[in-house]
Amino acid sequence: MKQVYLDWAATSPPYPAAIKKMHETSLELYGNPSSLHEEGKKAREALENYRERCAALLGCEPKQITFTSGASEANTLVLTSLLQRKRDRHLCISSIEHASVEYQARVLESLRIPVDRVPLSIGKASNEAEVALSSEQLASSINRHTAMVSIMTVNNETGAIMPVPMVRRVIDEAAEHHGKPIHFHSDISQAAGKIPVDLDKLGLNSATLSAHKFSGPRGAGILYSRVPLDTIVGGGGQENSMRPGTENLAAVAGMTVALETAVEKMEHNRQQACEHSEILIDGIRDIGGDIIPADYKTAPFENIYRNEEISFSPFILTAAFPPIPGELLTRVLDREGFSVSTGSACSSRGKRDLRVLTAFGVSAEKAASAIRISIGHSTGKQDIHRFLDVLKEQVANLKAVSS
Repeated sequence: MKQVYLDWAATSPPYPAAIKKMHETSLELYGNPSSLHEEGKKAREALENYRERCAALLGCEPKQITFTSGASEANTLVLTSLLQRKRDRHLCISSIEHASVEYQARVLESLRIPVDRVPLSIGKASNEAEVALSSEQLASSINRHTAMVSIMTVNNETGAIMPVPMVRRVIDEAAEHHGKPIHFHSDISQAAGKIPVDLDKLGLNSATLSAHKFSGPRGAGILYSRVPLDTIVGGGGQENSMRPGTENLAAVAGMTVALETAVEKMEHNRQQACEHSEILIDGIRDIGGDIIPADYKTAPFENIYRNEEISFSPFILTAAFPPIPGELLTRVLDREGFSVSTGSACSSRGKRDLRVLTAFGVSAEKAASAIRISIGHSTGKQDIHRFLDVLKEQVANLKAVSS
């Protein structure tokens, strides 16, 4: 029986139309977009056309789009731009950032650039933990030396959607108080193509995304920057000198087609994902599993960026079955025909990083027992029911062995 793929947050199967466009582009537009001859001009014209189309989908201007190899590279370009500053280089990030942001924050700290990590606020509502991003804690982390705040839009391990407009408001108030601008950056990789993103309305100074998260090609991404960044890389002068190197036109073409397709089908895909996530949640709880965090709830599009509330993307769900180790359950499910993960693919090859899950208020033991189930546009309801049947059986088997 064919493997059921439930690891869409790591990477997603590409749209056939995107692959077809890449193939056509590779054969027909092989010129270097920086060359002055006819083939180069045709490639440049196509590149700028794709830039305009991506900008229209993301709510920004074409000149604010820089094509990159993905969000990890783009995050690095943004954060290391602080190295070009002579003073006021303090950075604030959330405690749940993607590894590409957290790693660069540690690099900056090693170079004596101060970094504050804003914790999530864990409270109690009814009988469940309530998770929020506190405006007070965020405001207290910003000081007169703060140059940048980086808060991801959708967390890649739990699907938590951050209240981006609230973050923008707090940053603006702090900037006015300290009499200086503060850069607001967000990794939108798990948001683009899945929930509404209007970069201008969200008030971001920069944002990053990867095409393979919305069924585009691997090795393609976008860095949005309201104004050009002073990056530490240089070379050929491509992409407004922010990201040198000959542009991968075929990948950009595939990414554009994938983004257009994802945005066109967004509402349908979201409704389907909500139905599937409800089935998953009920099934996991019936098995005796714990949802992380406990107050997981999806919200209509119009409510997802409100105040300090955290809602959740229906495409990502994390569940724990203590005392079963997450790595063991992942391997067992893979053997049974289901692809899930224990968290971010960017850190899965090394020692498991429990930083993000414990930030949501769960114990290290429960975090180590967690698996991430992520779904996409081609996930079927029958896939979900089959998965739950196998999960129930294997959890029972593993608990019996461990008892």
